[in-house]
Amino acid sequence: MRVQTKLAIYIGAGIALSVLGILLRSGRVLALTAPLFVYASALVGFNMMRQKPQISVCRRLETSLVEEGQQIHVTLSVENRGTSALWLGLSEKLPSEISVMDGETSLLALLAAAEQTSISYVIQAPRGSHSISGVEMVTCGTSIPILYRELLLAKNLFRVFPRIEPLQELVIRPRNTRIYAGNVKTGIGGVGLDFFGCRDYVTGDDIKRINWRAYAKREELVINEFEQERVADVSIILDARKRANTSLNSQKLFDCAVRAAASISSHLLTQGNNVGLLIYGDYINWTYPGYGKLQQRRILDALSCATTANKPAFEDLHKLPARFFPPRSQLVVLSPLAGLDDIEVLGMLHARGYQIVLVAPRPFPSQCRQHKADPKLAFAQRIIRLKRSFLLDTLTRIGIVVVDWNTDTPLSHSLSRVLSRQARRYR
Repeated sequence: MRVQTKLAIYIGAGIALSVLGILLRSGRVLALTAPLFVYASALVGFNMMRQKPQISVCRRLETSLVEEGQQIHVTLSVENRGTSALWLGLSEKLPSEISVMDGETSLLALLAAAEQTSISYVIQAPRGSHSISGVEMVTCGTSIPILYRELLLAKNLFRVFPRIEPLQELVIRPRNTRIYAGNVKTGIGGVGLDFFGCRDYVTGDDIKRINWRAYAKREELVINEFEQERVADVSIILDARKRANTSLNSQKLFDCAVRAAASISSHLLTQGNNVGLLIYGDYINWTYPGYGKLQQRRILDALSCATTANKPAFEDLHKLPARFFPPRSQLVVLSPLAGLDDIEVLGMLHARGYQIVLVAPRPFPSQCRQHKADPKLAFAQRIIRLKRSFLLDTLTRIGIVVVDWNTDTPLSHSLSRVLSRQARRYR
């Protein structure tokens, strides 16, 4: 039997006995109504305790994709969909890595039936994928003080991708390019902007390209040729091995490498190149090469979740899947280097025809000023610097372009000293 039916029967019986007792002027008959009304009141109370408060919670994030260092505005809306007023207490259950920069994450209010209220706050999170899942709720009725506690599920996901530094110029010279026009110089004469050389006139050549001064001297038709510029295949390799990313602050060193990978990929994609990303360390995370803004979003998604790992299978670079890279293409390697084994692998790739640019962040970007009081630590840092200098010099002699990056300075400064047009001209 339903609760409403039972309640109607007991209340009806109580009213009938009350009327009968009044008519008969009998106290005994009126006394029989007391158990009926007490039982009906108990039914009402237990029914209210069994019913959950009808609360609707909606969380809205200003955006689900932000750059590292940016803040997100969050609005939490609460609505009482019940038929009675109640006291409401809410508290956001935020992960420990999310910091509240402004606003309140808790609420205490009296909500009438169908009333709505909201709170807003500002959060900031480190690079990675984050989730806000729960809201802790405590309610109390106004007529019957029954306390009810519940954890509401209101899941919101957002992602923080690495900060992108604008780069002024990045000159690469792969041995093989695609047929589409771009910004990479090919070393082949044809249609372009920079003068490449002259050749004899062939029937069908554009007469606008005739070098009339040479014709006046040689009395032969000569055609001016310009260096062709095309798009290239570029593969960015991010070294995520803990063995390689070892320093006083290994997480900061790896974060710098992740930001460098994001900046270089964004710059190369803006120039129209075909760019892919390989994160080597935890597992082989390969982002298939592509063009444009959609490819940039894929690369940023992969970099936002990149972490260092210490897997024995990827202890050195010998497991690097060279079959993923187009033949004779451009490779950009971001690695502090771990030892001579890495030099051997990079040398083998260079011998196969790949053009390699190594961006090596320094494990100790600053000098030993803070460690002058500890001679042993200063001596250890000196040994590491000498070993690293030996590795970089060896790669330079092989023919690999090395960018020794001091992470205390912007990446664009270090790249422009090595990969700008002026730097390439005097190499």
